[in-house]
Amino acid sequence: MHPTLFKIGNYPVHAWGVMLMFAFLLATWRGSKSASRYKVDPQVIWDCALYGLIGGVLGGRLAYVIQQPSYFIGHPLEIFAMWQGGSTSFGGFIGGLWAGIATAKKRGIALGDAADIAAIGLPLGYVVGRIGCFLNGCCFGTHCTLPWGVNLPDTAETVGINPVHPVPIYSAICGLIIYGILHVLEPKKRVPGQLLAMFAILYGIYRFGVEFIREGVTAKVQFGVLTTGQYASIAVALVGLGAYLLLAKRGKKTAA
Repeated sequence: MHPTLFKIGNYPVHAWGVMLMFAFLLATWRGSKSASRYKVDPQVIWDCALYGLIGGVLGGRLAYVIQQPSYFIGHPLEIFAMWQGGSTSFGGFIGGLWAGIATAKKRGIALGDAADIAAIGLPLGYVVGRIGCFLNGCCFGTHCTLPWGVNLPDTAETVGINPVHPVPIYSAICGLIIYGILHVLEPKKRVPGQLLAMFAILYGIYRFGVEFIREGVTAKVQFGVLTTGQYASIAVALVGLGAYLLLAKRGKKTAA
């Protein structure tokens, strides 16, 4: 764990924030490399990504706050203390995609093309972001008896469960696998928008599984069955599947 990379004077530079910026740059760079495939100016992708970054940060934080209402009602000023960490990938994806794609639409990019350009970069950004989580010591897993279990600093949340599963590393590996699948699918003939739908399906499946060994806000069991994260994972995967099948159906009608 290395939450603070270094200090500039008395001001700490946090690993999570630095990795978030690297994630943004890598995801945008990958999307811009695909821009010519959709006859889009790469510079426009960078413009859209900036708004997507703002939407992603705000969406991720908002979703995190909503999941812990009792705490933030008692500590309202901490809602804005984003430098301390505390965000969810679900909220970040939704907020970022909405802001980025809305901006792309205003710049004249077809909705389906904008969605697919975003989709190809998302998993790479996710990989880097999860490495940031590992350095920050958040999003950790349950007790681990395997050789690669890691020890976290003892806090109210971690005392008694060390060593734990390095869930952020698992997530980063899954992100690379998702990227590999999308990279193979991208040049193949498909209906615009299906790449993002496939990302949603794959992300939902992976996240549902990893929640079984994850601690934290999203790992709280609801209704005595599944965790908050698993309910959200099912919703994301089903929406992605529905969108993929609907787009495929429309594509067949158009081809006919």
